Amino acid sequence: MTHETITAALHNLQAQINEIMGLMKDAAKQPSTTETASNIVKYSLQLAQLEGAFITLQQHAPALVEVANQYPVPPLPASPLEEEPEVEEKEGELIMTEGISRTYDRVAQVHADTATAAAAEEEEE
Repeated sequence: MTHETITAALHNLQAQINEIMGLMKDAAKQPSTTETASNIVKYSLQLAQLEGAFITLQQHAPALVEVANQYPVPPLPASPLEEEPEVEEKEGELIMTEGISRTYDRVAQVHADTATAAAAEEEEE
């Protein structure tokens, strides 16, 4: 974890704090409704949590940078990882075949019987 990463996290928290402050200001500007007070309470709790996280991260940032410097992450290998070739499935190829499953065999028989019955009905018409 570098100094830049911690700075980015602090900026992220500051942006969230600014967003909540804006919502609180908008709620304060609007005419009061039954939900106004509960919204302001909800925003206040979120704001307290974000401000606490911001202060905590600021206080512990030097220790985090020191630990990150003591245990650097090894660089990734220069050669790209070999990817396994994808197996292409042929269209229309059956994954299940007769005899593999009793359920499959029953369903196949029902489809065959249905097709036979439909063909017989068409011949009668």
